[in-house]
Amino acid sequence: MAKITQQKFRLALGQFATGVTIITARNEDGVPIGMTANCFASISLDPPLVMWSIDNASPLYDELAAASHCAIHILGDDQQALSHRFAQDADDKFNGLSIRSGIADLPLLDQHITLLQCEVVDRHKSGDHLIVIGQALDIQHESGNPLLYFSGEYRRLRT
Repeated sequence: MAKITQQKFRLALGQFATGVTIITARNEDGVPIGMTANCFASISLDPPLVMWSIDNASPLYDELAAASHCAIHILGDDQQALSHRFAQDADDKFNGLSIRSGIADLPLLDQHITLLQCEVVDRHKSGDHLIVIGQALDIQHESGNPLLYFSGEYRRLRT
């Protein structure tokens, strides 16, 4: 049996289309933090649970791992620039954006097709990532087509 390399594993998983989200929270100093994530899934309807994960090497790992609440913004296909902005390791991701305050003072972006405000109820270290499980406390949903990520590129749903 051939060894599975990281490159081979990444190429294989790149064939699975995912949605694109932005995870936001506040650090212990109350500063808004956020990142783009495409590792997101629903877990349970009762209670309403979702999961997302963060790389152990992420510059935001400690801050997001400690957050008691998080907001998950599911992006529409016209929000690729916002996804790219939050995928960068920059301190000014929120500069110039309209932000409103949510549950537990979560920083909420106006751009999304769905927004879930969650309380973090569990965390699991697994491999080189931390899996964060959140219970949805509030949901806002608007119409629109999702922004997709497939084979290393942003894609749009054909309708």
